[in-house]
Amino acid sequence: MIVPSGEADSKGGASGPGPVPLQALDGPLTPSSAEPGFGGTILAVIISEAFDIILRADLRALRCYFGVAPVTKRSGREIRVQRRRAANTRLANAAHHWAMVAVQWDPASKAKYSALRQHGHNHARALRGVADRLLGVVCKMLQTGQTFDPERQSKAPA
Repeated sequence: MIVPSGEADSKGGASGPGPVPLQALDGPLTPSSAEPGFGGTILAVIISEAFDIILRADLRALRCYFGVAPVTKRSGREIRVQRRRAANTRLANAAHHWAMVAVQWDPASKAKYSALRQHGHNHARALRGVADRLLGVVCKMLQTGQTFDPERQSKAPA
């Protein structure tokens, strides 16, 4: 539960470990200033399901919660990489739709999707790869406090 600082919930006590100030919602994550495909519904799901992780901007935890981090299973003979099934269903669905819209409207996401498809990945795996990239961008936005700028792309050193 989000309550303004200094207020208590209906039972008279603070909710959870402490109230989260409403100012925590201010920042780069708004539907109008965020990435392509990051609309109000996706934002609502992310804030309701992973609010504490968003506040920490923890990329590893976000990747696991969203189900885009792969699981590597090793035996003495082989190494298999599989999709993560232990993920939040709502966040996994949100990531799928978010990546699908981003592929349609964002040239960088479309290029990432095409590269993954040419590499032999199926549609769902390629969308998880795009969602993984988008989560990295969101974490960087949260850490720096900047909004999404499609002109700023990470440049690899030549």
